[in-house]
Amino acid sequence: MEDLYKNVTKNKYGYYELRQKVEEDAAADFYQNSYYQNETSLYRKKYTKTERQEKLNLVREKHYVIENDIPFTDRKKCFLDIGCGEGFALKYFMEQGYDVLGIELSLCGCEYQNPEVVKKVIQGNTFSVLEKFRPKAYSGTILLDHVLEHVIKPEKLIRKITEISEKGTLLIISVPNDFSKTQLKLWEKGYITSPPFWVSTSYPPEHLSYFNKEALEMLLGENGWKMEIITGTFPIDFNLFNENTNYVKDKSLGKSCHKAAMDIEELMYTAVGMRRVIDIYKTLGESGLGRSITAYFILS
Repeated sequence: MEDLYKNVTKNKYGYYELRQKVEEDAAADFYQNSYYQNETSLYRKKYTKTERQEKLNLVREKHYVIENDIPFTDRKKCFLDIGCGEGFALKYFMEQGYDVLGIELSLCGCEYQNPEVVKKVIQGNTFSVLEKFRPKAYSGTILLDHVLEHVIKPEKLIRKITEISEKGTLLIISVPNDFSKTQLKLWEKGYITSPPFWVSTSYPPEHLSYFNKEALEMLLGENGWKMEIITGTFPIDFNLFNENTNYVKDKSLGKSCHKAAMDIEELMYTAVGMRRVIDIYKTLGESGLGRSITAYFILS
């Protein structure tokens, strides 16, 4: 197992960090000038109807959980999206009557996909923007959607969010589920080899930190947040147990595996509806088997 961890180290909060140090200026330049501007498998200037629906479903799931599964508090109907990316969540929550605000280093993602929310986005460094918030003054919902794994010091960001939040604030964090039970079993069985596919090896690395359920709960618990619910996403990594669909060993298989996952999810929504799909994803999240996890925390 030694090679599995050769590029990372486990810190006191329970999550893994890259041993490779990254300069803050290099990371900022990457996200401001390259991340959304250069088309990748994650971000493109145009999406198919199915791809856009997939993104919308992820936001709808969060909204459903907020409205149906989180204990009532006096929090306001405000939505702060830190690292709002392409603006899909901002647009959706704005349409649901929330007072929305986004923070992002680059406006390109929103300009490409949801230009109507650009005026709701503050462009700039997250910490600099949050410094302008009054202490313990924010009451509402805060989203960190695939942001924490990109931050040089995740614990510093969580402390800053805690500083600006009133008790009862809801914080939603989505991250890749890394060093998960699925990945460890794949490694043990030899379906993946060194270096593990989820650990960044480029510079600047895309992901600096690697979380699972236990690590998230430990980090947030240290700062006074209680996990209420955790959900997972479709376990696409199950494909890696089959040599015929192992998209890590044969990268040409990735696109077809992703399309199959979207089609299966569409079937699930049609066959059983949002409530039961979320219940399935709760099971995946609680068991640590989903490819990504979304945890819902209340500040106590």
